[in-house]
Amino acid sequence: MSDFKNTLNLARPFYRGLPIIAATMVVSILVAKKYLKYTTPMYESATQIKLADAQIGIPHSNLYRDFDLFASSNKIGAEVEMLKSEVVISRALRKIPHGITAYRIGELHKTMLYNDCPFTIIPYRMNPDGYDSTFKMTITQDSILEITTPSKEKFSSKINRLVQTPRAEFYVVRNDSLLKRKPFILLSDKFEFTINSEKKSIEDIQSNIDVFAADKEVPILRIAYKTPVAQKSADIVNAVSVAYIEDYIDEKLVAADTTVAFLDKEVGKGAKRLTASEGAIQGFKESNNVVNIKQETETNLKKISELENHLSELQMDLVSIDSLDNYVKRGRDHFPDLAPNFQTFNDLLSTEMIKKIKSLQSDRHDLLLKYTPENDKVKVIDSKLNDVFTYMQESISNTRQNLQVKYDDLSKTVREEK
Repeated sequence: MSDFKNTLNLARPFYRGLPIIAATMVVSILVAKKYLKYTTPMYESATQIKLADAQIGIPHSNLYRDFDLFASSNKIGAEVEMLKSEVVISRALRKIPHGITAYRIGELHKTMLYNDCPFTIIPYRMNPDGYDSTFKMTITQDSILEITTPSKEKFSSKINRLVQTPRAEFYVVRNDSLLKRKPFILLSDKFEFTINSEKKSIEDIQSNIDVFAADKEVPILRIAYKTPVAQKSADIVNAVSVAYIEDYIDEKLVAADTTVAFLDKEVGKGAKRLTASEGAIQGFKESNNVVNIKQETETNLKKISELENHLSELQMDLVSIDSLDNYVKRGRDHFPDLAPNFQTFNDLLSTEMIKKIKSLQSDRHDLLLKYTPENDKVKVIDSKLNDVFTYMQESISNTRQNLQVKYDDLSKTVREEK
């Protein structure tokens, strides 16, 4: 019993302080909710880039297979710095809006405006100290502007009109397309904006972008960027990735152009040296009567072989024309009873003449069935046959004579070449 009383005595302070504990927890939760309500959330976007593998070169290209120094496993650290370099980031800035940074000013905190800015700042004339300076602006219901410069000077103007300050002159233009698409966005409010210089924009991205390798042995880089606007962080990492890839491609194209130009130059020099060497060799041969026996022999043998082939063709033509001559002579009186050897004549004129003879002799044979050889119709056929035979024999004779002249001349040339 005494043990139970002792336990109750020990727990009595807890029971007495329970309301205070509960009240403290409730207050803490309320304060945390208020803090989360008014604090500015940060959004991070990330992307990954796989570097080219030096072992296999660029996909579908072997040009740099052996001397690709751009992205290899021992160059990952250099590529991390390259991604954060001014060259890549300045190229990325061309793809995203970066000239103006605007905020909506609230009672407890300010909100960054990116794609939801109800106005657009268009610089007209800027002094060097006007860049990267923060201007405060209040827009009333009747589109009256009140601009406060960093030196606390105040200027009044209207929207869509030129605002003139000692540091900068610019237009504040209503973003009608956004206000029409999102009518719930307020134009009349308190704002704060900065006209950024390119150098300042590059420095901001360099200081906030996070680039690191997933593993020192794996050529994959992770790019992350954190801002209060989710779309802006996504745009920046995408723009940096695209700029890095485009810069990589441009560098490769420049290297390829340089290589091609160098090779063209060297090929041109080699061609000139080769031409000069050939001229010198030819001059030496002519001045010293040097003859390449092997080459000259091969050339002469080839020439003689071609001449002998042509001579054989002429000989075959002579044999063919003799065969045709014998065929015509033997078939003068009984031409239909003979079968011509078509290898002895293959031109259309000879073929037609032989067909004509066969036709006339066939007509003569038919007439002799009715008439005697002394009949006028038969004599007409005989006269036509005689004319055709005479023409063919004369043509064959002339052709044979021409072929014989060519054959004799070519035979003489072959003998001289041998």
